Amino acid sequence: MTLATAPLRTPLTVVACLTDQGLRSRVSTLGLRGGARCEVVRQTLGGARIVAVEGARIAMDTSMLNMLMVRPETETR
Repeated sequence: MTLATAPLRTPLTVVACLTDQGLRSRVSTLGLRGGARCEVVRQTLGGARIVAVEGARIAMDTSMLNMLMVRPETETR
């Protein structure tokens, strides 16, 4: 699933970033890299979401959310 479709307030693990190297590098500096733990804490009416990662909260639009593949932490690979 992507961060755009992930349920709210559920611990997640980032498994992939489906974008070019430049944007992948930018997202990585924000803490959203493979294996990182995160959680969607809020969703706006327009579809943007607030994502908690490494003690920070990041506002992301739907295009960015759709590029990040995640899985619930309870699932195995």
